[in-house]
Amino acid sequence: MEKLELRFTAPKVLNELKESQSLDKKQWFFGGDESMPLLLDIDNWIIHCDANNTEAHITNWKVNQDKNAMIVEEDENYENITFSFSASMLGQIVKKDDLIRFLGELQEVFQVSAEERSNEESENNQNE
Repeated sequence: MEKLELRFTAPKVLNELKESQSLDKKQWFFGGDESMPLLLDIDNWIIHCDANNTEAHITNWKVNQDKNAMIVEEDENYENITFSFSASMLGQIVKKDDLIRFLGELQEVFQVSAEERSNEESENNQNE
């Protein structure tokens, strides 16, 4: 099991750059609490916060790019993690040699997740 520290620059920050420059990667934390750093297990796509024993599949996390923070529960200040956000994150934390393989796996993870969500929505609509 390989856990990687979530230390990267928010995609929002990268998109706002007007010119190429070197940026310090930021550590990402659970809820913005600096005593609760996040780790990604790339073998099963689970994001962990060992400090508070929280773990969830990558597709279940919400992000706040302004605070370099992630949470699992719903909050209006956080948005659902997306494939593009995850791909940007991954590109900054894995070795270049591994990136292609992990991006392929990540794409499959998000497609399955989207299908599951669609099925859940259909079931909920039928039950109403």
